[in-house]
Formats: sequence, C-alpha cells, structure tokens
Amino acid sequence: MALLVLAGCGGTSRHTATTSNEKVLTRAQSQRLVEWADSLRACLRARRFSLGEPAVARTHIDLAVPDGTAFKALVRAGIACGDSLGGPPAASSLQTFADRVVLYLPKRCLLDPDVEA
Repeated sequence: MALLVLAGCGGTSRHTATTSNEKVLTRAQSQRLVEWADSLRACLRARRFSLGEPAVARTHIDLAVPDGTAFKALVRAGIACGDSLGGPPAASSLQTFADRVVLYLPKRCLLDPDVEA
C-alpha cells in the first residue's frame, strides 16, 4: 500500500511511463530534497515515528521506516507534517510505503487531471 502526494505537476506531460519516472538529481536538487526530508523526519520524530536518516541515491531520497511501524498512523502523521512544512518541494513527489518514504522529482506528472482538479 502506498500514499502518493504530488506537488508541482502543472505544465508537465500526463501519460504513463514504461520506465522509471524519476529524474536523475543534480547536486542542488539532492540538497534541496535532503533538507526537506530532514525537516519531515524531525516532524515525524516529534510525533513518535523514528525514520532513518535520509539516504541519497541518484534519483531519489529514501527514509527507512522501521519494521512494525503502524502504516496508517504514519501516513496520517506524514500528511500533517508535510502540510505543516508547506508540502513537498516544488515539482517533487513524496510516496510512503510500509518500509520507506521516498522523495523524488518525477519526469512526468502521472496524476489524473480529473483527480488533480
């Protein structure tokens, strides 16, 4: 089960990709996403969720979710924390999975235009 929160999709192509939808991050983009992930992590820690340090990959930032974490409670807390931070950085996507939280820059917005409205 995953929760998808998108920000900044306006003006991008909206069709399903057959390959990864993650852009390769520049140093500046990685730094911006890591800073936001650190803020999200701190907020979640204040709500008693202990996520791992941001792990930087070429295309995304991961925060490990410990085994046994209540997924629905994490999602609710993640939404509240994300909202308190003004949402994910512009043009980024945040996904919450049972074992990790992933922040990345999508190549294309895959959100249905009807849902987006």
